[in-house]
Amino acid sequence: MEFFESSDNHREVITAVNRFKSMVKNQEQYYFDSEELKDIVEYYLLRGEFEQSQDVVDYALNLHPTNSELKILKAQVLVGNLQYKESLKLIEEVELFEPYNIDLLIVKGTVLSKLKMTDKAIKCFKMSLDHAEFKDEVYYFIASEYQRNLEYDEAIKYYKNCLRENPEHESALFELNMCFECMTSFTEAIQFYNQLIDLSPYSESLWFNLAGAHCKLEEWVKAADCYDYALAINPEFSSAYFNKANALASSGDYEAAIAVYKESYEFESPSFMTYGYIGECYERLKDFDQAMSFYKKALSENEEYPEAWLGIAICLDGLGRSNEAYVSIKKALELENADPDFWYTASEIEEKLGYIEDSLNSMKSAVELDQTDISLFMDYLLLIERHLDQNLLKEAIDDGSERFSNNSILLYYKVAFLLRAGKFQMAYQTFELALTIDYKDYERVFIYYPEAKNNQNVLDLIDLYRD
Repeated sequence: MEFFESSDNHREVITAVNRFKSMVKNQEQYYFDSEELKDIVEYYLLRGEFEQSQDVVDYALNLHPTNSELKILKAQVLVGNLQYKESLKLIEEVELFEPYNIDLLIVKGTVLSKLKMTDKAIKCFKMSLDHAEFKDEVYYFIASEYQRNLEYDEAIKYYKNCLRENPEHESALFELNMCFECMTSFTEAIQFYNQLIDLSPYSESLWFNLAGAHCKLEEWVKAADCYDYALAINPEFSSAYFNKANALASSGDYEAAIAVYKESYEFESPSFMTYGYIGECYERLKDFDQAMSFYKKALSENEEYPEAWLGIAICLDGLGRSNEAYVSIKKALELENADPDFWYTASEIEEKLGYIEDSLNSMKSAVELDQTDISLFMDYLLLIERHLDQNLLKEAIDDGSERFSNNSILLYYKVAFLLRAGKFQMAYQTFELALTIDYKDYERVFIYYPEAKNNQNVLDLIDLYRD
């Protein structure tokens, strides 16, 4: 259990435990004072050996029936044996005589928590705060109750209090990080972790959590620096190597990421995912042969790793081996058909192979899976433009206009479409709307329809909205 500490004098405790074991083995009756028995019960409780602790505490209360500390320990034993109601009944008996006993309040709060009586549990824990020996633990219990009740603001407040008392409290760090994620409070997380690092600069966990918060804000270079601090403190921190490599890859520094992934081999055997990430870095560097070698290593560890099949498809396509890429992307889609990237890649390969209907269907699947990505939708429109008639393209543009209302990228494309179709008045009106939303992007019209550079009305509107 987490709400008590073992005896400071370990040797004496072991002696008492062995003496108790000898008594049981020899079926004899020895005398133990209450402190010895308390130490023996706690010895077993700390190890989760609840049956043994039950035997000891029953024997102890037979010898010392009025000892309140032993009764509180028995309540803890009952909690360990999942006998919550029996534990609460015993606590209430002791409470009649010692209503402000700190240990009793903490145990009672724990039992009430187990019984899902959150408000009463919090009240008990708060009552114990002023005189609790280990305030960090009590703050942790309070925060846990609020977190369980989805009251993340209060949970964050008390986890912070816990960590101010004890910056090395690993469980509080982990749970606080979860709360920050639920609230997407990553700037607040960074500020708080920096405060804690001032108190405990050699905590690898604090640096690791700070790095994670920077990652959430896509501050990849800062994240990599924080992982470096964690590794300086603990050079064998395998998770820090892996996450640092991820941060470097996300920043676009693929060569550095590869080096760090490989460095992690020294401290942890590479998983299929590690091989896959290295393969992706080589893929981004256009080193398709090396990328495929790592994707194949990943598949040798897990042949149903869809990202590796996707990566091989991209590499084969990049090498001009689209027929082989087609086989690989189909295998990838058998394993994962809910990721728009898979369908997008399939569409590209199918278009190259002349499977136009399949390509359009694949791209449509990608768009349906991610209805917020305007770049993806624009690729869909360009695919339709290349292979279908203007009426179908108009339908798709209209559909996109509802999905991405007043999106300047789509509006500039619509302007180009309308100019090409000779619908000039509507084109100019749409162009004005686009210019008011994002003037700087007006050159998209010339990309989508180069002849627009010769349209004086278009040029006049650009000049009109320049300021």
